[in-house]
Amino acid sequence: MLIGDYLRETISGKTLYRILFQQEVFKASRYIKGRVLDIGSGGNLTYAKYLPKEIVHIRTDYVQKEGVSQVLNFNERFPYEDSSVDTVLLFHNLYIAEKTNHVLVECRRVLKDGGCVLISNPFGVNCMPEPRDFGRLTKEGFEKALEESNLKIELLEQIGDRFSVCAYALNAFFLIWPVKLIFNSLALLLDTLIPSGMKRKQPFPLGYFIVAKK
Repeated sequence: MLIGDYLRETISGKTLYRILFQQEVFKASRYIKGRVLDIGSGGNLTYAKYLPKEIVHIRTDYVQKEGVSQVLNFNERFPYEDSSVDTVLLFHNLYIAEKTNHVLVECRRVLKDGGCVLISNPFGVNCMPEPRDFGRLTKEGFEKALEESNLKIELLEQIGDRFSVCAYALNAFFLIWPVKLIFNSLALLLDTLIPSGMKRKQPFPLGYFIVAKK
């Protein structure tokens, strides 16, 4: 983890889940290239500084907002031609999709051969009706959904673990950033002490971060 970014994001009020997610974007930036379709990004991106500078970034949302390039309802057919983008970003919104398989199939359709879709989705976090919250996928759930959509998993990482989940759940009670910093840092330390067998057999992450290729 980038320590400087961790401190700045904690001071700015970001949750531990958001901080850890941004670190995953940074680590996976090599997969992001060319014409990038960012689904449900809105206009204000917390992860923008981790994206490669040379990309053509298409920001979308289900309603028009400042900074949004195009309105996109991912429950319908995407308004893009087949094989027309190099990368798709699907961050923090697959859980609101009415049909997960439809979204993934559409991501594959618009991707060029060899292109990647990057997915981040919550798991051990509170319900977030924005505007809806239909469910979470486990590791096995993602593997099945991506296989059915004919997308090959390149990377599947857990975001956080049990103690991070606890820190996230209590975040609203940490009224000042020094308290958040102490609890978040302790949670991250304790996560490293969880036996690898338990993490593998009984995963309990904040979320999952995935890269899948067409």
